Amino acid sequence: MVSPSQTPASRVIISLIGIAAIIGNVLVLWVYYRRRNKSVKTAFDIFIINLAVSDLLAGIFILFGRFVFQPQIPENYESAMTYCYLLWGGFILFGCGLVSVYTCLVLTIERWLAIMKPHFFRRIRAKHAIVTIIAVWTWSFLINSTVFFSVKANFDTRSCYWVDPKTGRAFFAFIEISMSSVLPFSIIIVLYAHIYYKVRHMKHLKGGKEDFKRRLTIIALAASVALIVGWLPTKISFMLRYTNVGGKHLGQAAHLVFIMLALSNSFINPILYGIYSSKFRDEYKEVLSDILCKLTNCTDEGEEDTEMTSDN
Repeated sequence: MVSPSQTPASRVIISLIGIAAIIGNVLVLWVYYRRRNKSVKTAFDIFIINLAVSDLLAGIFILFGRFVFQPQIPENYESAMTYCYLLWGGFILFGCGLVSVYTCLVLTIERWLAIMKPHFFRRIRAKHAIVTIIAVWTWSFLINSTVFFSVKANFDTRSCYWVDPKTGRAFFAFIEISMSSVLPFSIIIVLYAHIYYKVRHMKHLKGGKEDFKRRLTIIALAASVALIVGWLPTKISFMLRYTNVGGKHLGQAAHLVFIMLALSNSFINPILYGIYSSKFRDEYKEVLSDILCKLTNCTDEGEEDTEMTSDN
């Protein structure tokens, strides 16, 4: 019986998710590259750039993992185990997903400080954001290291497979559900609820600067909501494996749908930026216009027209 994750339809859908993630996040990074000499990078900007980088890497490893273009398992034992851990087991792919989760968490904290503690917020510099990002990457991949106890290689069939941890089942379950979802999602929900309550009772939030602050908060909120909706079903499904509720589920269609939903978070953020930020929309148009010009050589034509005009 063919696993749902190996059917042509699922491969096409997941391929489209990966391609959309790569294109969308390259677009976001291109926008920030164009801005590099125009504005000072704030902590918010650095967190958004980090989110785009992690989602871009996720898009790449969506395509070159166990779901789409799966490389052949190496014959050497050490290389085979590395392959099973990093690619087939999703250590890199889902590690990048956890980076996105915790980046949304620090974005939420940054927005909470902007609204609730403006005096403290003004002291936050780019260097503080960079240190935070390093901590986010380290912590995210540390949490995801449980994969090293759950994946093995079968040299007879030249394949990787999941195994139940021999010891510490409760510990792995606690790490998987608490650190990767319950803790960050709970903090995000509580902080945004606090922001909503506070903003409703702050009549002085008027003017261009405060409207800009509100728009940034809406962008961060939208990204966080999409993240929770996308990742929570997958995390619950993974928990079934550790608790033996529902049996072996990793090859089932329902679990694959949950994984697709989680992977979709890798391309949804660029869309949200375009929906909730007119500045991003305008810059998207400029970037796409530049690309179109390069493809059609409109710049060269424009220069030729200018030269002809000057000659006349």
